[in-house]
Amino acid sequence: MPHVCHGFVDVSDLLAVLFAWGRCAGCPPDQCASDLNGDCTVNVADLLTLIANWVEHERLKARRRRFDLRPSA
Repeated sequence: MPHVCHGFVDVSDLLAVLFAWGRCAGCPPDQCASDLNGDCTVNVADLLTLIANWVEHERLKARRRRFDLRPSA
């Protein structure tokens, strides 16, 4: 499953981490996009990093909605 960088963390990123779970074939980490901490293994540390960034993204989206004064369509 190829990793697609689209500027935010969502379910596609979660699926990429789960699909790549385990030891990365072809380490160094630049060849394993789901290895978020660069230890050549996709594991719980990478999953927790993903979740931490997902939560932050959700907070930013909520903040933008709260301060968005444009009329809704």
